[in-house]
Amino acid sequence: MNRFADPSDLTDDESNLLKPLIPIHLGVGHPPTVDLREIVNAILYWADKGIKWRAMPHDFPPWSTVSDYYRRWVKIGVWEQINRQLGKLVRLGEGFVVAPWRWVVERTFSWRSKSRRLCRDYEVWPENHEAVVYIVMIRLMLRRLTDNRRHRTSKTNHTA
Repeated sequence: MNRFADPSDLTDDESNLLKPLIPIHLGVGHPPTVDLREIVNAILYWADKGIKWRAMPHDFPPWSTVSDYYRRWVKIGVWEQINRQLGKLVRLGEGFVVAPWRWVVERTFSWRSKSRRLCRDYEVWPENHEAVVYIVMIRLMLRRLTDNRRHRTSKTNHTA
């Protein structure tokens, strides 16, 4: 489906890193007929904007389909597995050294709080909140691994 790109969308490089980590077909029911990249883009949009599932823009796959993939992937631990694999890649790329400084932890909390979904306690079930933390950190690690340093533009920086 053609749509305008959102800053939360995966780039081609990010998608290529993520693709082998996403389960294609779990062997139950019909094979997927939707583009899994668009499913992931919709989930990233949902986590970034903090919207209700039913408020998903219509140019994404149907909200019920996106929600179903999200819930299935939470149930089988896909977000945790992706987070673990990308974490290993980030550590390899940065020559991982344990940093004992408190600011490293506080900086991570600051990065996570940029997601509207995590700035309030929206989730009823702890496993959903945990999954959103994984999703936000996956987004951060994908950007770091692909050197995709997108910055949000200030509302005051408009050009005429």
